[in-house]
Amino acid sequence: MPESSGELTDVQNHLVQALAGGAVVSGAALAHELGVSRTAVWKQLRQLVEMGVQLLPVRGQGYRLAAPLELLDREAILHALPSELAARIGAFHLPFAVDSTNLELLRQPAGTPLRLCLAEFQWAGRGRRGRSWQSPLGGQIPLSLAYTFAALPADFSALGLAVGVMAASALRQLGAQEIGLKWPNDLHWQGRKLGGVLIDVRGETGGPCEVVVGVGVNVNLAPEALGQVDQPWTDLSRILGVARPHRNRIAQQLIVDLVQGLDVFADQGLAPFLADYAARDVLAGRVVRVEQNGQWYEGTALGVDKRGALRVRHQDGIRSYWSGEVSARALPG
Repeated sequence: MPESSGELTDVQNHLVQALAGGAVVSGAALAHELGVSRTAVWKQLRQLVEMGVQLLPVRGQGYRLAAPLELLDREAILHALPSELAARIGAFHLPFAVDSTNLELLRQPAGTPLRLCLAEFQWAGRGRRGRSWQSPLGGQIPLSLAYTFAALPADFSALGLAVGVMAASALRQLGAQEIGLKWPNDLHWQGRKLGGVLIDVRGETGGPCEVVVGVGVNVNLAPEALGQVDQPWTDLSRILGVARPHRNRIAQQLIVDLVQGLDVFADQGLAPFLADYAARDVLAGRVVRVEQNGQWYEGTALGVDKRGALRVRHQDGIRSYWSGEVSARALPG
């Protein structure tokens, strides 16, 4: 999908809102309503297609989406949350488009105990090690949550593993079984990537620290929407066998499990998550290659230790890795 240089224009925003229900919308009517020319409407629609929107012309009538789009709804999500959790949320941002939901929260002052950000479209989402994470319009759930720890837990460096367990638990409650976890931060299903986790931190050592937890989950993607992705992928639509999974329900369940899980991590650290992680570990027992400082080392993955480091048996012994790239062939879910 081509990169976008900025957020959706007001015209594009209006067009998506008008088309979301799946109805055929007249280009002439849109132009009149917006006070622009039909050519201007056509240009904006073409840009939406470049962003991954599946748009179909209807001869003599106008345009429609290839399938209806469930837009994220702040009030619907808040209403579905447990009341005590909803009361803890200090801010809930839902821009239609944003460079990155994590960055959106990091740009704002820290201090509020709990803040959320979701968006329909990300044009500069980030994966691990600076990689881009593309979010086609309406095809994913890009969710970020700012959580303040009174003090960092001793095994804070393993938070990403615990968050993976939290996200997998949420998806299981939605019917997605056999979600696997690939160290250190990928969600997998039957050898294909379903989503990922990104952690940003700001705060003082030894004092209160705000963590922005980003979780991206593929919901309903067209193959052409992720043409630049260099690994096998899947989405909840394929896993659940549902044409259009309910994105607001997915977002709500992710929020519940993330907040509950972060509360546990703040109190007990990684320990309560280790057994669930081990049960979902898609690398354990497999021959893997680990990259460190430009060099690749082959061995057998032995799972993670109690602090979240990946243990690998090499010919010269067992090593523990805290970071690095890991690859393995034919990963199971």
